Amino acid sequence: MSRLVVCFLALFLPLSLNAAESFRDWWEKHPQSRLFVVVFGLKVNQKGELTQFEVSGITEPKVHLKDKVELDLPQGYLDIAKQWIKEHGYPPRIEDGKVLEFFVYSYFCSDFPDVLIDDLDAPIDVLRKKSDKLRDRISSDQEPVERPPGV
Repeated sequence: MSRLVVCFLALFLPLSLNAAESFRDWWEKHPQSRLFVVVFGLKVNQKGELTQFEVSGITEPKVHLKDKVELDLPQGYLDIAKQWIKEHGYPPRIEDGKVLEFFVYSYFCSDFPDVLIDDLDAPIDVLRKKSDKLRDRISSDQEPVERPPGV
């Protein structure tokens, strides 16, 4: 009986541990993979409605964080990011009666084009499930995200 338990653990424990592997751990094992920081410019009006959502810049930390990168982000990723920001419920930033732009970021990995990465230490399967739930909540009448020139 104990041999059976040992065999079971030897076979299935590595699989269950791998399922909980964080994105950071995965990325360190795959140095050829490219991770990008995507910075979004936002405006939220006095009613708490998102009135501006645009990609303000993309950088690649492995290369140099300050240098912007040109990258065509998949529309699905942008839609998930917009839904993620809407659900976060950022408060308006207002100064002298004017709505101010502010910035938030997430990560994008071309190996996971349909997954929004907001926490490098989260398990990949958790990030995937979170992105799937965001995608499910996106309304069918959502307008497409406008891309600034060169992004």
